[in-house]
Amino acid sequence: MPTGRRSEALAGARGNKDENRRADRTPHALLRGVRWYLREVSGAADYDRFLQRHLSHHPADPVPTRREYERQRTRYREEHPQSRCC
Repeated sequence: MPTGRRSEALAGARGNKDENRRADRTPHALLRGVRWYLREVSGAADYDRFLQRHLSHHPADPVPTRREYERQRTRYREEHPQSRCC
């Protein structure tokens, strides 16, 4: 175990980080993280990002429904395949 001022300073810095991490573990923060994860995995966040971009770049055009968006996205992926090694 290191001794001296430097090790005490490092221990103090680590303690502050640990305290900050514990503060982020509130039930509300946990639920917010789970919600974010599920929206990213399900693709709901993709549609929201698409809507923001669509409304800012094409305000006069009609907004596609989520179903129409998914159809367009699937069609694009089928027409433009990407090969991946991993």
